[in-house]
Amino acid sequence: MGLETFFSPSEQAAFFLYSVLIGACLGVVFDVFRALRAIIPHTPFFVGVEDILFAAVWGLSLIVFSMELCRGEIRIYYFIGNVLGFTLYFFTVGKIVVGAIRKIAGFLSKALKFLFELLARPVRLLGGWIFKIIKKLALIVSFNLKKFSNNAKSHLKDERKMMYNKAVHKKREKKVSMPKGANALGSKNIKKGKKTFSG
Repeated sequence: MGLETFFSPSEQAAFFLYSVLIGACLGVVFDVFRALRAIIPHTPFFVGVEDILFAAVWGLSLIVFSMELCRGEIRIYYFIGNVLGFTLYFFTVGKIVVGAIRKIAGFLSKALKFLFELLARPVRLLGGWIFKIIKKLALIVSFNLKKFSNNAKSHLKDERKMMYNKAVHKKREKKVSMPKGANALGSKNIKKGKKTFSG
């Protein structure tokens, strides 16, 4: 017997139905990516990465399908079956699944947000109280440091300028500048001079 070079109509119909089923499975894979996008916000870069991954999964599934069931032959109706199965799933079951996933994701995000705010409130109050205490301590420390630096920079007062020491300082200057003997001799000489002038 020679090798068969063609498929019978029943085999081709079976392969087409298999390809439709594979397209529906690809729709499930695509919904996984859509669910991730609904739960976690994606940037355009990550959306592009996910699209490339989906295209790679589609190409790999097509290669495996043709190698395992179709003797390695790739026909155009495989692509048509994949697209048809994906489209049927996307506009029927896919809408229901994604809608449910989005509702669940919204509910979970609201619940987590409520729990976070509930737990963060006492932490926030405690943090504000600790911050106020630290602020007061910092103000006290800075005030004392400023006072200490001002005291260190201020010079001692000159005792000559003090009211109590002015008179004492003047007396000391007189004593140092004119001794008692010299003062007495000077006064005697002045008196003698007066007498000689008068005689």
